[in-house]
Amino acid sequence: MTQGRKLSFGIIGAGAWGSAFAKLAASNGNKVLLWDRSSEVIDNINSKREVTGVKSLEELKKCDVIVIAIPFQIIRDFLSSDKILPLRNKPFLLLSKGIEVYTHELGHQIFSNTKITNSFAILSGPNFASEIAKGLPAATVVASQNEDLTAALKDALMYNNMRVYRSSDVIGVEACGAVKNVIAIAAGIAIGAGYGENAKAALVCRSLVEMERLVCELGGVKDTVFGLAGIGDLMLTCGSNTSRNFAFGLAIGEQGYLGDILKDCSKTIEGFCTAKAIKGLASQRKIPMPICEEVYEILFNNKKVSDSLITLMSRD
Repeated sequence: MTQGRKLSFGIIGAGAWGSAFAKLAASNGNKVLLWDRSSEVIDNINSKREVTGVKSLEELKKCDVIVIAIPFQIIRDFLSSDKILPLRNKPFLLLSKGIEVYTHELGHQIFSNTKITNSFAILSGPNFASEIAKGLPAATVVASQNEDLTAALKDALMYNNMRVYRSSDVIGVEACGAVKNVIAIAAGIAIGAGYGENAKAALVCRSLVEMERLVCELGGVKDTVFGLAGIGDLMLTCGSNTSRNFAFGLAIGEQGYLGDILKDCSKTIEGFCTAKAIKGLASQRKIPMPICEEVYEILFNNKKVSDSLITLMSRD
């Protein structure tokens, strides 16, 4: 990759974020091919003539960078499948955020273990897909140990209303992106339960401590927590109904417990599985993360919101 030239992106997953990224990349003069498992979705994309939809992963072989925009918990199976083999050893960019439930691994570890490529980057920051798709001003972080890759991605994605920052702290950027989804559920619960803005502000502030503990324990950089990928993304996700995780938490808070709320969700709530993964990882590493733990208790043990509040407020 030569710094300064445009890239061609092959995007896997035409959900909200994959489609928004496609528009962002195309608006800056990059070539974009967008693949999805649904032929109907691809036909709809092509009818709009904004980007090109393809029905075969083979067609992405010609692209410079392969972008992963599918739910985090299915990434390992997808990268391990035979259908991805034509794209082996190409540079990859991961948009999905989370921690794998049963292995407690981050995205870069899944890439390493599946051996699909040695060149990959993570994109994360305060970026609502709907606003990116509209071309509204935003900033984001691209993290990788490959400086040539981050430089090329920055050049390709920097646009009138998009500012891109580079980072080598892959662990920190990924861990922040995972934790913030769980905290967003907690913030939504607090507001939905009627606990008020004071409670939400205290909760979000204290969650930074939990985020920092996890980042540092995993070998990330503390300063990442206080940048766009950390506090920036946390502020966005915890403060708007546009956030799926916040809206999910809001519904739980209003009801007082989880119940059947998850069954009514038509979109992926990444924080749900991530809460379970963080619970396991924090227990394994003996990392104190009381807010994340209470979210886990509400989601997986049907603990009442009022009881979780007592637990948090009565801690030493």
